[in-house]
Amino acid sequence: MERDTEGIVDSLTAGKLSRRVFVARASALGLSAGAISSILAACGGDDEGGGGDTPQSGSGSEPADLAGSLVLYKGPFSAEEPKQVSALLAAFGDKFPSVEVKREQFDWEAMATQFPTKFLSDSPPDVNTVPEIEFIKWVPRGVFEDLTPYVTDPSWKSEFDAIPTAFWDLAKSPDGKIYGVPWWGVILSMLFLNKDLLAEAGVTDVNSSFAAFHTAAQKVGELDGDAFGFSIRTTQFNPAAFDWAAWLHAAGADLLNEARTACAANTAEAQQAFQMLSDMQAKEKLSPAPGAYDEDGLRGLFQAGRVAIHHGDNGYVHVLTGEPPDFEWDVAAIPRGPADEHPTGMFGIGHLTMSSKSENKDAAWELIKHLGSADVVAQYFEEVALLPGRTDLADRMYKDDPYTQKVLQDILPGVQGWRLHPKINEMLQRSQASFDALYAGDKTAEQALEEVCSVVENTI
Repeated sequence: MERDTEGIVDSLTAGKLSRRVFVARASALGLSAGAISSILAACGGDDEGGGGDTPQSGSGSEPADLAGSLVLYKGPFSAEEPKQVSALLAAFGDKFPSVEVKREQFDWEAMATQFPTKFLSDSPPDVNTVPEIEFIKWVPRGVFEDLTPYVTDPSWKSEFDAIPTAFWDLAKSPDGKIYGVPWWGVILSMLFLNKDLLAEAGVTDVNSSFAAFHTAAQKVGELDGDAFGFSIRTTQFNPAAFDWAAWLHAAGADLLNEARTACAANTAEAQQAFQMLSDMQAKEKLSPAPGAYDEDGLRGLFQAGRVAIHHGDNGYVHVLTGEPPDFEWDVAAIPRGPADEHPTGMFGIGHLTMSSKSENKDAAWELIKHLGSADVVAQYFEEVALLPGRTDLADRMYKDDPYTQKVLQDILPGVQGWRLHPKINEMLQRSQASFDALYAGDKTAEQALEEVCSVVENTI
């Protein structure tokens, strides 16, 4: 492999290979996106050799170079979707006046039927917005263009680096090629704190470690009254899986191994973390009875001042800022695990993809770059109240919302996503019963995680 790598680098340097052909061959040899980008940057120069099939966008297309039409296929994020997206496309049209972009819309509830109709047609949309759960199903079918040559071009390095590695991992196929640009909809599992209740209990630390979380909940439980130390979502895998995934990641474990061929959840560290959560609920009664409240019910308890530490996600921030509770509150990351990090369960990332059948790929890439640019992301995702797929916008977004600002600055950079699999949704759904039994004290953590691994490996 070393000799093969040297050979293609020599050919690139000598002008015998175009940058795009080099990237394709380097990817096939197993080089990482970072290594490819570094080699291209070191070689420098233009792209006149090797047949000239490098994306023109890599060196910055001029408006006069591009013409024709594109179709953007996108799901709606708000009632104002047509107006908001039209504004985004108008800005693109100002830069590329000879490129016409038509917007087509899919329904989130009908993706299972609408996506096949579009993606498998003879003339599929040029640029698509695809949720990660659907993305992983379609990558093996060859409907999306390999974007590795585009996103690893040195001219786009600052943009590439603005997107967390954890997000890029969700845009890759098992062979390491990149088929999407992470764009929207990050959902983060986090803690919501009743600061007044915690102060009354003398708590100053809730998440420096699993033990600190446990102690904080115990101190609240010792107060007079009916307050609970914490609450965690149960029963419905969506959203309950957001919370147990965060603890699983914080413990240094994951649902799947890196190769996506086996379960990686049943580790000693994960058993310790989940046994603590089980005992806190079933034995110490520091939380509402598992399964007694749905998500709305748990939110109601928190807003009524009866829960000190509530598990939720960033969508709840907007609920609390819209209807502020009668106490001082804050957001915080999931407790630090053995690796001394604050990983947060992440789900719901969406990608910008290019059709492999697009007849105007240079223009399609320019549209993807435009939609993923800092200016567009900052404007659009604040309008639709979503978190961005970039970590360099904390000083530009949600300036009047200190809670979301904190999420952007302190929590988003530490995200860890699922190791995706075409059947990940089935794995999550079927695993939830084991976590519910664990929380209720009906199973030990070892038993529950053994069951989860059995589900995962039978599903694979």
